[in-house]
Amino acid sequence: MAFGLRGQDAWRKHPVIANCHKGAFPGFGTAVLIVGAYIAYDQTIKFMNREPQVFAPVTFTKSGDGMPEADRSPSSDDHH
Repeated sequence: MAFGLRGQDAWRKHPVIANCHKGAFPGFGTAVLIVGAYIAYDQTIKFMNREPQVFAPVTFTKSGDGMPEADRSPSSDDHH
């Protein structure tokens, strides 16, 4: 005796329901690529246009025990 339950799960095999996870976010992958390329381009331009860093020269002198020490006395060309 059939109770009419033969088609109760037919909706699970419908193409709209069965494949909805494949196209849930259309264009998302393309958008990620475009935004990633924009960020890489922007960071490259910022890196290329940055001000060069200028470091104060450090001179080394020997101390009494023979070990070199850095002379970090402030000079006139120190731009801090």
